Amino acid sequence: MYNGVWLHSMLIYIENSNNEKILNHPTLRYYFDYYLNLLSPFGTIVDVGDANFNNAFERFIACFEKAASFYKDGRYKFGAERIFKRMLIDGKYSADLASILSDAYRWCDDKIKIEQPYNLSQEVLDDVVGKKIVFRTGWDSLATYMLINYRDEGDGNYLTREYLRNTIPVEEEKMHHGSSDENAIVFLMSQGSILLHHAGYRDGLPSGMFGSFRADYFHNRLIVRKNKRETRDSPILLSPLLEQIKKQTLLEFVRNSGNYRITRTMKIDFLTFEEVEYSRTRTIDDKIGYTWDRIVCFLKKIGWFVVVDAVKFNQSDYYTLATLWHTQRILKHGKNYYDTRIDSIGRYKVSGKHNLLIYFPQVEFVESELYAKKDSFESQTRHFQREFCIYQTVSSFYKIGDIEFFITFLIPHKQDEDILELIRKVKVVKTDRFPHGIGFKISESNSEIYLCLKLDFDFELLRENIRPRYTFESGKIRYDIIETDAYFSYVRKYDENLYYAVSNFIKFNFDGIPIAESKPYTFALQLDGGPDRIGYTKIRFREDKIKLMK
Repeated sequence: MYNGVWLHSMLIYIENSNNEKILNHPTLRYYFDYYLNLLSPFGTIVDVGDANFNNAFERFIACFEKAASFYKDGRYKFGAERIFKRMLIDGKYSADLASILSDAYRWCDDKIKIEQPYNLSQEVLDDVVGKKIVFRTGWDSLATYMLINYRDEGDGNYLTREYLRNTIPVEEEKMHHGSSDENAIVFLMSQGSILLHHAGYRDGLPSGMFGSFRADYFHNRLIVRKNKRETRDSPILLSPLLEQIKKQTLLEFVRNSGNYRITRTMKIDFLTFEEVEYSRTRTIDDKIGYTWDRIVCFLKKIGWFVVVDAVKFNQSDYYTLATLWHTQRILKHGKNYYDTRIDSIGRYKVSGKHNLLIYFPQVEFVESELYAKKDSFESQTRHFQREFCIYQTVSSFYKIGDIEFFITFLIPHKQDEDILELIRKVKVVKTDRFPHGIGFKISESNSEIYLCLKLDFDFELLRENIRPRYTFESGKIRYDIIETDAYFSYVRKYDENLYYAVSNFIKFNFDGIPIAESKPYTFALQLDGGPDRIGYTKIRFREDKIKLMK
């Protein structure tokens, strides 16, 4: 919301000062592109931070018209038209809107023709300022669109941040109006249906109860707390007092005033291929003591998203972790799955023809994984309406360097589709170096998809301080019939053909067949003063289709 207020005000200042040269500054052009990429298939800018759904984004109509006329770029006119059409559909009218539209009329240039943007999935726009990633299949109303926000408060603009922090009551937010939504999936839409959405701004002043709606437990993200939550249902009682067996719910355990906790974030990777797209973003919490990577893989052939949350502990202590997913309706649920639907967000009706299946597949080849993690749901007020918080959680003692993880399949599907049949397609495959890596097999009628992810990059590093400090042997993991040291690999086998996309690897083998590998190099200037070494360096990424020989 405040983004539009700032940009519109800036353009009015530029007009009144008669100094359009400011628009040539790269910062202004950056923000026009930044906001354009936040345009969703619903026809409005995705609400992030201090904002409510489809609220006050009409300012961008005027902003985009100014950008289109100044830069002679029809993409911005496309953005203005989409938001204007959304405004008409919603029947909005006010004196403020009239003022905004008058600015749009004065600033527009009808000689500029509307041009649909050409870019699809991408970073928005970088990993320093924007810190967002969009998965997008198109710019029409039926496109699939997901927004991941990994923006932290950052260390820029110190005086302004401290002025805000010490002048007004803003304990629940980042000092640029952001929520506790690092690594959160802010928005998901497919085939005209909104499947996940932002938590909203606030329902009280200076904030709602428990920091609503800006605290971390209102967002589609992982949360981590010190201490162990009581999860037993039937302890062995040594007292007749029945109230002793009542346990805390997850939300009771994690809630507090909602004050924002400073963390650091970074992009680890983002790659787009013909059949799959992959992002990995990291949040580091130095106070609580963990590093969390959220890995998102968009399987474009089937329209599914696979989300893996990998946590590495930087302190030894008791911890409770949970991955949270918020929805309005739970249509059906069973062991590890929830079929969900969103019909409205606040006062807006948003129903479509697709639902979202949220599925937590189990690691069946490790016995403790069959009962360690629990999933459930609780009712919660979110974005001015009653919703459900679906979660999978675990509590335990972890040592420094331990790895914990959560797997979530987000599967958009038609309302009449058999969700149990969808679930039966998924299998977590056996890995020989669990939990350093996790792999999946998805069985389709005429193909098999394999997805393999390395959760811990550090285990492959050799003890000796040599270069390269890794080998194929030190980093390889076997995922069923795939053996590789890759950080990410996707394979689809159909007939006798094999499509693959692999990143950061020395060697990639499928069913005993070498598919791709690095070549040897000579590495001089060893740090221990030793002689030159022959070694193999990782290939950044490779994508190909090949014919398998019988």
